[in-house]
Amino acid sequence: MLKLMSSHLSLDCHNKLLLESIKLNLTSIVQYYVDSDLLQKMLAKSTRFIEDMFKSCCEHGRNDHLDILLPLMSSDVLKYSKNHYAKAAENGHLVIVQRLHQLIESSDDKQSFDYSSPVPKVLANGHMDVANFIFNVLASDPERHTHRCNVDHIHHSIISVELIEQLLGHPTIYVSYEKMLADAVVAGHKEAIDMLLVNLPENKENYSYTDTVFASAAKVGDIETIKRIVASRPNTNLKLQHIVSLIGQSRLPNSLVTEDVIIELVNNSLYLEGKILKAECLGNLLIEAASNSLALIKMVIEKLSNYGIKLESEIHKISTEHFNYAVAACVNRGDNESLEYLVQIIKQILLDNKRGKSNGLFYECGRYRCQV
Repeated sequence: MLKLMSSHLSLDCHNKLLLESIKLNLTSIVQYYVDSDLLQKMLAKSTRFIEDMFKSCCEHGRNDHLDILLPLMSSDVLKYSKNHYAKAAENGHLVIVQRLHQLIESSDDKQSFDYSSPVPKVLANGHMDVANFIFNVLASDPERHTHRCNVDHIHHSIISVELIEQLLGHPTIYVSYEKMLADAVVAGHKEAIDMLLVNLPENKENYSYTDTVFASAAKVGDIETIKRIVASRPNTNLKLQHIVSLIGQSRLPNSLVTEDVIIELVNNSLYLEGKILKAECLGNLLIEAASNSLALIKMVIEKLSNYGIKLESEIHKISTEHFNYAVAACVNRGDNESLEYLVQIIKQILLDNKRGKSNGLFYECGRYRCQV
């Protein structure tokens, strides 16, 4: 079919077909282009075509296609190898990475090449075999390989105490403790969590926990790690967005996050002590709480706001829309006790705001109406 169509297609179209054939690993079509005069015509028009093909082989790990195409390449193959080494590494194509390494090392212009540049993405994507190869290359000549790189994330499939220790001990790799701990939390890797929480190297005095770790722990419902951090670092506390995540986790089947746990964490949070949350935040939190239980609704109104302390509290400023969703959430759960509590709060707000006489005032909540 391709032979019949080839004379009717432009060179640009052939280039796209060839690149797609490399991507889909259609070796017979790649070989057809090499054996015919089409590839030579494409190369005569622009050398860009050959680099596009080289790049595609590196990106998709097509070592057999490189075998076919390399004889057609000029001295520019070294430039192509340097340009696309990182992409092959990031995508986990070890054989291609090894081949490009050989090409680069065989040149006179090898001293300044940075082999470590793809390490952060290699680890984030979980390609341990490629990472080990690069580590070995860097270790083979430490005086030459001095480029520094920053590792923020490790894929959950490869995270381990051994890998963390290896990264911490590497002279040219800077590790983000906070983000690495967050990755360990998401992966549920208890040994790595213990190692980062308890057995921190002495030279890491500036180690600190911030939003990233709490956000990850709240997202996966890792209450144990949250409690350990709060206990060991009193100045580090949960914030509103973390509480929202925990409330969401508590609705999941077999979750270890219970309303008692959430209330305990809120009560122990120095960040929230004496802090007045704004109406918009309280409204969003109230909706989450109303989807769970009366205890959490009371926590939002009685613990996290200035309701009952100030006549015009932030609870008074929560929008009708937020109350609509909160009331609907109680109705959907069939929780009459929570619904009655919210209705009483709404009635009191209307009276406090002096919006009308007690026998003629209504608060609209969708199809639910509260008369004052």
